[in-house]
This record gives sequence, C-alpha cells and structure tokens, in this order.
Amino acid sequence: MNYNDEYLRVKAKDILEQDPNNYSDAQKYYHAALMANPFEAKKFACCAVISIFEDDINAAINYVNEGFWLEENNEELKKLATWLTYNGK
Repeated sequence: MNYNDEYLRVKAKDILEQDPNNYSDAQKYYHAALMANPFEAKKFACCAVISIFEDDINAAINYVNEGFWLEENNEELKKLATWLTYNGK
C-alpha cells in the first residue's frame, strides 16, 4: 500500500500517544514519511528527535544537517542543533 507522508507522520504520532516510549515503531513511520516526501524540514526534525530519544546522536546530527539543506532557517532544526551542540556526546 502507498500512503502519503502526512498519514505516515500522523501514524507515528499516534503510536507515541499510545505508548510514549515506543520510539522504534514511531521512527519507522517518521522515516517512511521522510522517504515519501523528503522535501520538508519538519520531517527531518521529527526523525532527529526520535533519534535523540533512542540515544543515536549521530543519526540525530545527520537528520538535522540534512534538514538544514532544505530550510536553513528552520526554528525546530536550530533548536535541535543547539541542543545537540550542548548535550550531544
């Protein structure tokens, strides 16, 4: 089945609302949404946040950097970049 990116993003959000610690399943949907439409910086930000919760700082940094290629002034990405600068290991 082919789902659009917004459906996949909402599905990921629903998973987290049902189980706030189910990062793995949520990340699958966020990543699928990103692959369905890789032209929105907010999808990179969503994947970065989940990567942080999964303690995958390198993946989070990559998602933030990729998002900046699309939208260098994105506020969500700027906040994530700042957090990663001071809290990333």
